Amino acid sequence: MQKLISSGFERRSILYLNCDLLESFRELARILEKAGHFRFIFLDEVTGMQQWWRVVKGLINLGYFRDSVLTVSGSSSVKLQKFTESFAGRRGKGRNIEVLPSVRRIRKAQGEEPESALQRYLQVGGFPAASTAITLSQRISS
Repeated sequence: MQKLISSGFERRSILYLNCDLLESFRELARILEKAGHFRFIFLDEVTGMQQWWRVVKGLINLGYFRDSVLTVSGSSSVKLQKFTESFAGRRGKGRNIEVLPSVRRIRKAQGEEPESALQRYLQVGGFPAASTAITLSQRISS
């Protein structure tokens, strides 16, 4: 978002919505129905909400985001991937961008040295739950 602002877009043309703070998909719908005038809409942590994709798809079908760039993100890439197929023909020039946790993030979270963090990353990938499970099982077997 900072990159958009520094490239000349006004702050008031950008909506960032942390969906963790919403109680239901109905609340998401009420907010998004009023958000069509924003040029950029970011829905963060949308995967924690049931039926989010129905709201987004329905509003797209009604033309709410015709002049907007809508970005959805969430901690569960599996859930995001699952609903990508629901948006066939509704993506304009959109594309999927997947961002997985880096070795640096794992190192910081686990407090590891670079070499052991890299070994853990190569062993279980960038998923924090898998990394934590490996750590716990190693402690239990020790």
